[in-house]
Amino acid sequence: MHNHKQTVTNTLAHRFDIDHHEVKRESHFVEDFNATSADLTDIISHIETELGIEIPLEEQQAIETVGDLYDIIEDLAVEL
Repeated sequence: MHNHKQTVTNTLAHRFDIDHHEVKRESHFVEDFNATSADLTDIISHIETELGIEIPLEEQQAIETVGDLYDIIEDLAVEL
């Protein structure tokens, strides 16, 4: 689980065709990456598969920034 930030960064850089350095904790999915709800669903699904986790739907709906996603993954790691 310790590589979750790299997994998220790699996924976003690939999905939005951006440099890894453009993915910051404070980056907003919609405002900074022009992500749609379909994009977010695909990204979350990919990350869940890569990390072997399941992010509850209610938590998925609260994700607005890269930091939100990092925090949810870290919280799940503590629960495991």
